[in-house]
Amino acid sequence: MVHNPAYLYNRSLEYLDGIGVAQDDVRAFHLCEKAAGADLHDAVLAMGWHYLNGAGVEKDVEQAQWWYKKSAKQREPRAMFSLRQIANLTANYESAMAWFQRASDLGHVRSLYWMARLYRCTLTKRLSYH
Repeated sequence: MVHNPAYLYNRSLEYLDGIGVAQDDVRAFHLCEKAAGADLHDAVLAMGWHYLNGAGVEKDVEQAQWWYKKSAKQREPRAMFSLRQIANLTANYESAMAWFQRASDLGHVRSLYWMARLYRCTLTKRLSYH
């Protein structure tokens, strides 16, 4: 029996959290992967999280970025925020600021806060060099 993508995604969350079933990250990943394959918005975002955190799959930052970019193309500000986090980890602050801007343009309040912090840190570093 083939289930709809929303059902698969919701089941993946149950396995991820162990709600009514034994907690199983691998099963959660595979269910989420099937739902994301059908372009279910939340599942596409969650695939980035799975890869970034190594939950049910080997940690793979490049795959996380791929899924987060796919989610960002769906205009998901949380994906943009996560792409900012990855850019920040690699010290790519210009990219981080661009993702912050895109997410905050869509109303993601945490991105606005972190964009201000990044700007402040950059400004403070510039002023300390003079």
